[in-house]
Amino acid sequence: MVQRALALGWRAAPVHGIDADQGQSGQDGQRRGFQELVAAVSLGHVGLVLASEASRLARNNADWYALLDLATVVGTLIGDADRVDDPREYNDRLWLGLRGMFSEAELHLLQLRLVAGRRRQIERGTYQQQLPTGLVRLPDGRVVKDPDAQVQQLLDLVFERFARLGSCQKVLRSLRDDGLLLPRWQTGGPRQGELLWKRPSATALYDILKNPACAGAFVYGRHRRQPDWRPGQPARVTLRPMAEWVIHRAVYPSYLSWETFVANQERLADNASRFTHWSRGAPRPGPALLTGCSSAGGVAVSCTSTMPRTRRSSIGARRSTRPMVRRRACIWRPHPSRPRRTC
Repeated sequence: MVQRALALGWRAAPVHGIDADQGQSGQDGQRRGFQELVAAVSLGHVGLVLASEASRLARNNADWYALLDLATVVGTLIGDADRVDDPREYNDRLWLGLRGMFSEAELHLLQLRLVAGRRRQIERGTYQQQLPTGLVRLPDGRVVKDPDAQVQQLLDLVFERFARLGSCQKVLRSLRDDGLLLPRWQTGGPRQGELLWKRPSATALYDILKNPACAGAFVYGRHRRQPDWRPGQPARVTLRPMAEWVIHRAVYPSYLSWETFVANQERLADNASRFTHWSRGAPRPGPALLTGCSSAGGVAVSCTSTMPRTRRSSIGARRSTRPMVRRRACIWRPHPSRPRRTC
């Protein structure tokens, strides 16, 4: 571009090249080089902006038209290897606007092609997803069990104890009581990619028990992002029903059968404690343990308890024709012959 500017008659002294954005996508308007260019144009220090193509300046219309508006005000020219345009001229501005639109559309087309290629790999079950601890991908693409026999033994032990004890928390306590460590592939930090032996945790056990790759299956689409997510917000991810998963069985070496894996998921779901679903989950602490077993003093009205979002339990009474009243204490007057608080 410097040679192009010299060929157009510009002197070598005032020509300044900006290469801070090399290797970065033009979609991001917060690039350091682009911000430097916009600041120089807005101050009127730039007479001509040259780029190999419009996509090197910006790949979104907001940043592109912001640059065009500033160039129109201060009289800066915009050019490439083929031509030089004056954004103050209607035809030139129309052409520059079309180039900006094509640059943004090209980015979306590239993304669509990449997504389509990934979907084809997912349909064939050849997409290289992250493998759990216990499986290793070889340089030729094949997936085998971890060659470390101790890793295989620990994973077999986890599945064997879950089948015997029936609870993830019981498995966790048994492993800690025996002083055993769990193998974990480090996915971040300075020791990324290393196999570390760590103290058992509930998160590590759930990752092992809930990962279908341990059952030899390639599964895609287990999680989905909430539809009300906006850029800049923390991603809220929920688990999809198993009927919506893309499943290819017998793709990886397995530590347990697929039928056993499905039964384990049903058992884990049954062990969970949910307020709106009936399950075998453990009762939570607090006055909620008295639900259905307590009554207001002097009257035949059962007391109910709830656990609001503030995590402060409240006790109230429910009649058949009136909604429940939530208060910190019983709303009915006690009978003289009974204790003051019987809720």
